[in-house]
Amino acid sequence: MFLGRAQELADRLLPAFNTGQLDVTFDNDIDITTGRHQKSLGKTVAHWGTIQMEFLALSRETGDPKYWELASAPIQALWDDDPETGLLPTRYTPGWRRIVASARKGVFGPGTPPAKQKGSPSPAAFRGDKPGDHFTMGGEADSYYEYLLKTWLLSGGSSDLGHHKALYTNAVNMMDEVLVQRPDSDAGADALTYLRTVHIFNMEDANDAMRKKMMDGKRFMHLPYESSSVRGPKAEMQHLACFVPGMLVLGAPHSEQPGRDLRLAADLTETCYAMYGTATGLAGESAVFDSKTGRIKAPTKGNMFNLLRPEAVEAFFYLWRSTGEQKYRDWGWEVFQAFEKNCRMEEGGYAGLRNVSNPVPLGNHKRKMESFFLAETLKYLYLLFSPSDVLPLNEWVFNTEAHPFITSPGPQGAPLEPQPFEATQQKLWEAAAAPA
Repeated sequence: MFLGRAQELADRLLPAFNTGQLDVTFDNDIDITTGRHQKSLGKTVAHWGTIQMEFLALSRETGDPKYWELASAPIQALWDDDPETGLLPTRYTPGWRRIVASARKGVFGPGTPPAKQKGSPSPAAFRGDKPGDHFTMGGEADSYYEYLLKTWLLSGGSSDLGHHKALYTNAVNMMDEVLVQRPDSDAGADALTYLRTVHIFNMEDANDAMRKKMMDGKRFMHLPYESSSVRGPKAEMQHLACFVPGMLVLGAPHSEQPGRDLRLAADLTETCYAMYGTATGLAGESAVFDSKTGRIKAPTKGNMFNLLRPEAVEAFFYLWRSTGEQKYRDWGWEVFQAFEKNCRMEEGGYAGLRNVSNPVPLGNHKRKMESFFLAETLKYLYLLFSPSDVLPLNEWVFNTEAHPFITSPGPQGAPLEPQPFEATQQKLWEAAAAPA
């Protein structure tokens, strides 16, 4: 019954993919009763990059490949554009090379040499959009990176999806180079590692003089659209980005630098726990850091609210499974108690807070319980205190809403050799701790 309902829903969503011959993404707002397209709010990388697990599983269970073919098209287009693709701007159109090439043929006519296309519109004009102006592991981008790895794991490590893993590896390497801010050597013991938001200047929008000015004395960065230079890194980490430690733990057995990834996962989890050092014991929506000391600043009006988000306890869960260190369970218990004390409502349910620095409950509740509190936050807390044979991580992969999917050797190829997750992680930690 449930499989039938899932297929019925997917079929009702299929008109969203009717976006034109060159657009491999889909519209994010359609009427599922009629298939009519509504006004689109714009397409972010997390939008078109967070359906691959679900549609792969549906094709696997129904035997109908059309769901996977549609969902996988944007990732294949990214790979075809540039196999070195790493981080993406928050708004991005995969397959842009094909779009630009096709459009220029229409503008200049078949066979027009590139040398005579000097007056051609920019790639942005042909695409009908502009890429986002920043790199982040937070909102509008987060689950795209998560799904690159998890879709490949869900397939059983299929070679057919090897480009998913390669794009994930590229993204993590670029994240480590561009977004990760580690403490200076002379910083204090309480200095934290965090993930910055990095704003970029899209060079395709610049004239020659501005390009030269931006390039002089500044680092030049590869982007799949065109090259861009970093400007104004922001010393702020969203709570949403606390999913990254779990992703790094899952990816470590398949990483080129597993020690780096595991150490970074542990350091970022420390930071996510530190976000909860408020008067209520709950984290705000983001944390702003003192760029000199690496310490978290007091929450301000724009980031002091709490929505009962799951990402920190998700990190605690993965690091507990990876290391077996009791502190992760202790941290999870602290967070759970803070939810119980500050967010549990007498009439039932839980509500987020308007101000995590205000320990007085009167007037401080948002009077809303997000669905992810049940689907993710409480589920990860439950699993944190469960034996490791409850949904073992060498057999199950969680999607971005913490729904468990069993791994398989599909769509083609043999599965990875199954090993107990904890044993594999222990070997990786031992190797990381060994002297070079």
